[in-house]
Amino acid sequence: MWQYQNDRLHGPAGPLVLDEHRQLNLWIEEEMIAGCTNMHQPSWYLIRVNTLLELTQLDIPEKKLWLSSVHLACKDFAAPAFQSDVYSDERSFMLHWIT
Repeated sequence: MWQYQNDRLHGPAGPLVLDEHRQLNLWIEEEMIAGCTNMHQPSWYLIRVNTLLELTQLDIPEKKLWLSSVHLACKDFAAPAFQSDVYSDERSFMLHWIT
């Protein structure tokens, strides 16, 4: 009896899985509406290649992967306020070594 109830609750057509699909579909729809606004141009393919219908028909892990890819593409990869010289330590070592 417990096995039957667990299968109904946690199975592939159970309410928990269906609710997770619904929530992921809402997040995907929000990302598709936002489009490429906060995304770097090389990552625009994430929005332009797939349609909303194709994305909502994916499995849960694939939906999560697509959403995480979009979130990573939207991150602000701004350059730091100051550019540090990568070779400054090496340069100072060589100056002390020569002299």
